[in-house]
Amino acid sequence: MTINTDGTITPAQPKTNLDLERSLDFGAWFTRYSRLLALLEPILHSTDYNRWVRHGQVVQRLFTVENSPVAARYCLATRTRASTSSSYDVGRLNETLLAELSRAELHRAAAACLQPSPSRSAKRQQAQEDATDRGAPPPLEHELCFRCGTVGAHLPFTCGEMETVAGFPCADVDASGGLVNEAGMQYCLFFSATGCHDPKCVLEHTCSLCREEHGASSCPDAEQPY
Repeated sequence: MTINTDGTITPAQPKTNLDLERSLDFGAWFTRYSRLLALLEPILHSTDYNRWVRHGQVVQRLFTVENSPVAARYCLATRTRASTSSSYDVGRLNETLLAELSRAELHRAAAACLQPSPSRSAKRQQAQEDATDRGAPPPLEHELCFRCGTVGAHLPFTCGEMETVAGFPCADVDASGGLVNEAGMQYCLFFSATGCHDPKCVLEHTCSLCREEHGASSCPDAEQPY
């Protein structure tokens, strides 16, 4: 795709597996979307860039608060609509679009229930293929892990460390791929990365590394990019 300076996106010939993108869990989606925002920030006007930040926070809420099975599909559909309409407000939840995607998901799930059950070996093979297809992208060389506080080796939802650089137990990873504290509250990854400006956000806005009142990317104990 081409990201235009007026905030619109011109789609290119698809080179990625759209079925894979539609089925991303929260951790994998957040990693990809954070990298998209990093590409957008230097080329977009702040107003247009902030719309895409708000869109990410809308999708985060769909994933983590509402546990929506179509959160990743909603993100993809929104980007598709933005590519054909410069006036489309990506920063506002489109409830009509969400309802359409939810109905389609219900029909898909119902149709799947009517299909013959695959054999155990077929299930095992499919699970192995899914695990391979849905693996995380290679981490950026200077990427900070919000779970342990080290740089460049891995991503938060694939981190195997037991203790943060600040000496606290590492956050658990929940079923959606998000990080949760000792009380079971999920950390807001937008707060951890760049700051959260979503007034409706109910996720944890503290540091996942040292538990203080700042994001992990601002933690004085975190390793610094080099």
